[in-house]
Amino acid sequence: MKHMRWAALLRKSDPERAVRVLKDLKLDNDTIYKVKTLVTWTNEALEPDKVQIRRVMSRMEPELFDDLLTLKACLAEAASAADRESLPKIRSLTGEIRRDGDCISLKTLAVDGRDIIEAGVKPGKEVGACLARLLALVLEKPCRNTKEYLLQHLK
Repeated sequence: MKHMRWAALLRKSDPERAVRVLKDLKLDNDTIYKVKTLVTWTNEALEPDKVQIRRVMSRMEPELFDDLLTLKACLAEAASAADRESLPKIRSLTGEIRRDGDCISLKTLAVDGRDIIEAGVKPGKEVGACLARLLALVLEKPCRNTKEYLLQHLK
């Protein structure tokens, strides 16, 4: 959990400065990546809203999201009362998202690049852009994660 200690120490830095510090100290790339992600999100407000939680979860590995919540809880003494009160609700909603199997990554999206190409999109960057748009639709409403719905809303 050294990334947690470094993230707590560097939480007031901007993410790029934190990376420079850690590179100067010759830390491994995995730790640097995790610290950068945690520093980026530690000072961002996280509301007890499933859509926002899914969006944030989609930007990192599940374990790192849990680390973010733990770090926020550890730093809660310095946070506002509203932030301290929202963390248990956020943890609860995170559990519901996981229990319900909501799609939060391209890996669990009902379509993949092959499906997009078969639907007529030219291979290349446009396929990635289409997948990102479809994931955004599903993060808003997980019930949209069906192959039929996503292919209908491809364009």
